[in-house]
Amino acid sequence: MSPEPKIPDGIFFDWDGTLVDSLAFLTTAHNHVKSLYNLPLFEGREYLKYLGMQRDLIFQEIYGQHEDEAKKAFEEYYYAHHTSGLVVFDGVEKMLDTIKAQNIPMGLVSNKKNDFL
Repeated sequence: MSPEPKIPDGIFFDWDGTLVDSLAFLTTAHNHVKSLYNLPLFEGREYLKYLGMQRDLIFQEIYGQHEDEAKKAFEEYYYAHHTSGLVVFDGVEKMLDTIKAQNIPMGLVSNKKNDFL
């Protein structure tokens, strides 16, 4: 007989790249801001290298001296469009429903601002 599977005490998920495919949306949002500063736009999956990186480092690396203003412009764009631009990965909803049905506590861990989650 095989042993009963151990049920975890809780499960925590990351947001970007785990529950939602936000690469296209983040690329679009940053391209909007980059266009304000006449910076070359991201193409294809170029923004992928920034996923998971600390927010301040992303803005410092991409926008340099315009970092603070770029954050404000990015947030304005993000607030206006974030609910329509994200794509939930296939199977995520079913997975979360299954975990919930087993009464396993869940949480979300992200470096994204709470307002965006």
